[in-house]
Amino acid sequence: PSNLANLSKLSLSIQLLGRFEEAEAIQHVCLAGWRQVLGAEHPESLKSMSNLGIILHCQGRSKESEILLRNAATMFEASLGRDHDNTLQAYQIIACILHDMSRYRDAEDVLRKCLCRMNKGTRGMRPGTVRVLEHLSVVLQWQQRFEESLNVAQEVLDIRMKKLGVDHAETLSSKKHVKELKALVDWVSVNRGGCNEPEYTAK
Repeated sequence: PSNLANLSKLSLSIQLLGRFEEAEAIQHVCLAGWRQVLGAEHPESLKSMSNLGIILHCQGRSKESEILLRNAATMFEASLGRDHDNTLQAYQIIACILHDMSRYRDAEDVLRKCLCRMNKGTRGMRPGTVRVLEHLSVVLQWQQRFEESLNVAQEVLDIRMKKLGVDHAETLSSKKHVKELKALVDWVSVNRGGCNEPEYTAK
C-alpha cells in the first residue's frame, strides 16, 4: 500500500506539470493495485477512480470522466453512506467538472444535493460547506440568476465574517463578490425589458 500511495502522489505531481497522459498511465496502475490489495469498494480504490476521472477531464475526455466520477460517487455512497465526507467530496468534484463543461444547471443540482446532506440545517458548521455555498453562488451567477446568487453569496459572507473576521482574505473576497452581485442586481432592475446584456465576470 505504501508503494501505491507513493505512486498516487507521483501521478498528482506529473498531473500538475500538465503531463496528463503519463499521469493517467500511473493512475491506472494505482487503481488496479488498490483494487487487488484492498478491493474495488475500498475508499482508496474509489479515490483512485476519482483521481483518474479528473485526469481524463483535463485531457478533454469529459464524457469518460463524468461516467467514472459518478460511478465512484455512487460506490462511496453505497459503502460509506450518503452523508460521509468522502461521498460529499466525490459529488463536489462532479459539480466542478460539470461547471467546467458549462453545464451550470446540472452543477447546481449536484451542489444543492450536497448541501441538503451537509449538516442538516446547520450550514456553515461542517468543513467544506461554505465552499459548496460559494460554488453554488457562482453557478447561479453564470445562469444570470443574480438575485439568487446574491442571497447565497451574502450567506457565505455572513458566515466568514463570523468565523474568520472582517479582515480575513476569504472574507474580503466574499465582500467583493457580494458587491459585484449587488451591482448586477441593480443593473437588471434599471434595465429590465431592455436588450442590452449586463457585463460581469463570474469566478
